[in-house]
Amino acid sequence: MLDDVRGRSNGHVWIALDGLRGRSKTGACWHCATAERNDPESLRCINGNTGSRVKQTSTQRTVGNFTLQTAPQAAAQALREAIISGELKRGDRILEQKWSMRLGIGQPTLREAMRELEHQGLLRKLPQRGTYVAELSPEDYRTILEVRIPLESVAIGRAARRLTPECERELTELVTAMAGTGHDTNVKQFHDCDVLFHRKLWQMAGNAYLQDVLEMVTFRLFVFSVVGRWPDAPNAARERIAAVEQHRGILKGVLTGNPQKARAAFVSHTVKYWNTQYGLDLTEIDMLSGCSDENLAV
Repeated sequence: MLDDVRGRSNGHVWIALDGLRGRSKTGACWHCATAERNDPESLRCINGNTGSRVKQTSTQRTVGNFTLQTAPQAAAQALREAIISGELKRGDRILEQKWSMRLGIGQPTLREAMRELEHQGLLRKLPQRGTYVAELSPEDYRTILEVRIPLESVAIGRAARRLTPECERELTELVTAMAGTGHDTNVKQFHDCDVLFHRKLWQMAGNAYLQDVLEMVTFRLFVFSVVGRWPDAPNAARERIAAVEQHRGILKGVLTGNPQKARAAFVSHTVKYWNTQYGLDLTEIDMLSGCSDENLAV
């Protein structure tokens, strides 16, 4: 069964899922896009925040300090987890009857969850054929990055201007946590830290519209850049080390507090990483040309 549990506290939204990986309980922080095994009576995200476990039906209501959300959103998280863990592989068809029974929900609820993942680019619906886990080609990566890098460079510049000691601490801890996964098989932890790092920078930018667009454009990159490539690929360790170095370079630029230096560091390290690891042909000049310095104004 899927317990429709979601609560918001201190900016973190919590989900409890029963049914993913058999009968195990999973607590997930929606805001952080993290999930881990937890005590059934408590929920904790990667930042150590906790919340109480509450059961309810699919209607939205508020209990204490928590705003409970809908069953389709919790079901979407279950499917997202299955994709990130590799249980659902690229090109796999989503069997509606199987997943609705597994999660203890009706097929209309599952379809609503699937539509959310379609919007995020994780699923693709083919007319008369069904819904499948998306597959990204090198050309897909290139075209997404042509949009993502110029937009995110604006966010990076604005974040550098708004840097505080607390933000510096949070960003540094996330990169350190990413580095800690460099030689093991914890793909989920790496993914979580990657998402948190970039979301923190977008939040620091102080532009909700920019953050929303980046969420829509980049989420599929966060997932498919690790799913299917780690941990079993022969070059997995080298790729992870390269990804950590990319984020260290981005962080170093942001910590200068200089918008132009931060933006240049982000573009340089990001272009180098994707060209090297994915065989793309991105150029720094092209990525920077779409963003003038005026966009960095507060």
